[in-house]
Amino acid sequence: MEVAYGEVYSRPGLSLRERQITSVAALVATGRSSQLPIHLRSSLKAGLTPEELQEVIIQTATIAGFPPAMNAWSTLKTIVAETEG
Repeated sequence: MEVAYGEVYSRPGLSLRERQITSVAALVATGRSSQLPIHLRSSLKAGLTPEELQEVIIQTATIAGFPPAMNAWSTLKTIVAETEG
């Protein structure tokens, strides 16, 4: 945990926002749905909009396939509804 979230996330070169985009894309592409909610919430806190996250999911779908993207889309909708309600 310390390496992944301490050393890797604090490296120079990418903003936190950009790191969240890459994390979400990688999680969608690899079907890691259990970790996706954490990163979607972190992405929203890092300044990404729900619309931008939808675009990340759509772009990932063209390469990784639609089933994992549809799962991610559903997870994003649930998280957005929670934050708005």
